[in-house]
Amino acid sequence: MRALVTLVRTGYFDKAAIGALRPGFAFSIVSGQPAGPRIEPVERTARELLVGTVVLEPGPPDASGVPAFNNPGLLVLLAPRPDWMGRVTAVGQLAGGDETLAKLVQRPTSGEGGLPPWKPVAPLTIGSVRVIENP
Repeated sequence: MRALVTLVRTGYFDKAAIGALRPGFAFSIVSGQPAGPRIEPVERTARELLVGTVVLEPGPPDASGVPAFNNPGLLVLLAPRPDWMGRVTAVGQLAGGDETLAKLVQRPTSGEGGLPPWKPVAPLTIGSVRVIENP
């Protein structure tokens, strides 16, 4: 988790793009910086994964189907994901922003068949990402 906090505090996610926006699933926050380090170990989260939960983007699954490492990308859940409990690393919860999420999911995307799939039609960027401990 320390690696993620360092990335956030050094501005790794400032002016990041929303790379994919899949209503009812999640949206990804992708840094425009050179690729960051793999984040290990994977800390499998046992808490509920609700709308607005922020998780690390899982790397490819190992033979058991569980990621061996996390990529330095973030996913913000747009629906509960009980099937991911114990399989991904939750790093936080979106603080406020329910109104922003509601507007965001209405933005047009390339859809499932698009190349790449679910890419926002118009570029969407995030001004900055902050770490707030125990809000």
